[in-house]
Amino acid sequence: MKIQIRLIECFDTTIVKGVVEIETEDYKELEGLSKDEALKYIKENSWDLPGDPNDPDDGWSLFDELYDQPTEREKEKNHQTFIEEAL
Repeated sequence: MKIQIRLIECFDTTIVKGVVEIETEDYKELEGLSKDEALKYIKENSWDLPGDPNDPDDGWSLFDELYDQPTEREKEKNHQTFIEEAL
């Protein structure tokens, strides 16, 4: 009898990227907001905010700018392996 099996490996990875400093006054969407309100807005809308507020038509979002930063730390946790039948 032949049985096909495979190993499955699972883990959670956390990657911390470099810091991006923005001037909230450069973003009309953030005008008049408190720091907490601005952070909430950025978290919910980073894809729609320009990466460079002086060139909003360059196609680069604030999320892209954050994602492009170098990795400062990386950590894996909850590492698991298990074997199952390959169907």
